[in-house]
Amino acid sequence: HLERTLRLGTTDNGVFGAKLMFNQLPELTALAATLPEYAEPTPFELLHAWFGDPVFVWVSREDTVRQAVSMWRALQSRRWRGERADADANDDHDGMGRTGIYSYDGIDHLVRRFEDDDRGWQDWFDANGLAPLHLAYEQLSANREGTVREVLAALGVAPPERWTAPAPIR
Repeated sequence: HLERTLRLGTTDNGVFGAKLMFNQLPELTALAATLPEYAEPTPFELLHAWFGDPVFVWVSREDTVRQAVSMWRALQSRRWRGERADADANDDHDGMGRTGIYSYDGIDHLVRRFEDDDRGWQDWFDANGLAPLHLAYEQLSANREGTVREVLAALGVAPPERWTAPAPIR
């Protein structure tokens, strides 16, 4: 499965990218441990065994409250890409209105989770002697093209000639 995923997910320039959330590290280790050759490795060892010498790009949000509100709305609506560009302001297309049900406790729980995950990543990178390219989500929003070029440079890949960043998802 991994060989197929790498083959199908690797671009012509030889780059394979994947998103890994901090809370997925234990699951990654547990699933790998079902294979005899990966019964003992740490997540760090697994990532190196599978991907060679990966470049780590750590994306976090400066405003975790805003991140939590966004996640709270997405969890309720089951919509992960924002509002439809053609949605009417009064359209109840997701069955819960435009704002969902407010819950201080739910949003606060997510804020604490996101902050814990960021501390977890920082500790994990430090413990493994890694210096990831650390980007703020807000940086990507403010300077999409420059941020993508920064990631490509960290990967040692040049963008295609005359490349520009596509429009953001609405």
